[in-house]
Amino acid sequence: MRERLHSITYGGKTAAIWIYVRDRIVVSIEINAAPSLLVYPEKMDLDLTGGSIIRRFDDGTWDVFPMTNGSVIPQHYNKDPFALLIGDDPYIVQTVTLMYRNCPATIDVRTYRKLDASLNLSYTDTVSFYGLVSQPSVTIASVIPSFVTPSWNLFYYDGSVWRKVTGTVFPTLPGTYPIRVEIIENAYYKAMVIENSDIIVVRKFIEVRADNILKTYGPTAPDPELTYWIEGDQPDGSNTSLVWNDGVQDVLKIIIRRVAGEDVLFGGTGELLGYRIYCEAAAPGADNQNDRYIINFVDGVFTIEPRTIAGVLSRSVPNLQYNGSPKTVSFYYQQGSSTIWLSAHDVIYTDAGGAVLPGPPIEVGHYHAKVSGNYNVRDIDRDFEFDIYI
Repeated sequence: MRERLHSITYGGKTAAIWIYVRDRIVVSIEINAAPSLLVYPEKMDLDLTGGSIIRRFDDGTWDVFPMTNGSVIPQHYNKDPFALLIGDDPYIVQTVTLMYRNCPATIDVRTYRKLDASLNLSYTDTVSFYGLVSQPSVTIASVIPSFVTPSWNLFYYDGSVWRKVTGTVFPTLPGTYPIRVEIIENAYYKAMVIENSDIIVVRKFIEVRADNILKTYGPTAPDPELTYWIEGDQPDGSNTSLVWNDGVQDVLKIIIRRVAGEDVLFGGTGELLGYRIYCEAAAPGADNQNDRYIINFVDGVFTIEPRTIAGVLSRSVPNLQYNGSPKTVSFYYQQGSSTIWLSAHDVIYTDAGGAVLPGPPIEVGHYHAKVSGNYNVRDIDRDFEFDIYI
């Protein structure tokens, strides 16, 4: 009850009168709007910002009053409710009582233990191909909207030390690198170290193709250089298949060989065949392996074409009377002022039945001396028939 002196003036006269004013009495309160924050991590103070109550008075009137006013007293809120809690429940619901002039109202809030970031952690760009490597990263999904996800540091093990991943420091060479994530504690997440994944850089797949080579027959003629190219190489010599400054010989260390042979090869229908040209890695037992590349080798063909004798092919014939010695027939031709003799390897002897002999005949009989397919000659010059007689 409050007293207030009030003056009344009438007809030039003034009189004073005491008026007694009775305050409205709050008879109850109720929740008008819940606070903005109803979910808390452990050890965080209660925050009633955004909340309001309705005050109801004994005269039937009411108004809205903010919860943040100092006369609204919260009770029964424990910011560390897990200290005496048995078990490992991830959260607890607390009923908070708001007292205003002995009138109560309640709100429920949920308090969580600090979260485990490993349960909602994922990795990006941890698997890539050599030459196309991106900086790996970590994402922590926010499972509670009001909780701020923690900062973290990402490390990888290079075989000797743990290195922190930055914009310029991360694995680039093929291999498997263990990952370590260090979670930095904040109000919502606990500090922890997570080692449950790897950064994997996969070797790049390339194709090495041996070039096809053509050589004209000649027993003493050297082979042309055996060459190869890498799929993706450009005509100007620039290389789009190897990564950065990888060199063919210092990184790939490729050896190129061909199957041995100096004769012209023919197929069953007379078509020209060749010898296999093949590539291999220098490391023994690792034909298609490299620490940076998986190599698919594609063979080439080394073709020896017959040498053409445009002029007359002459022959030198020994005395054909039997004397127990081999009867060697020699073929030769003129090249300018030089006489070129065919090697004994290029003269094939057959008997009267067509069987090939291992060398010049000795015994009495009918024989053929033929120029091998290593030469293109006139048909009339290719086959010489002769008899060894008594």
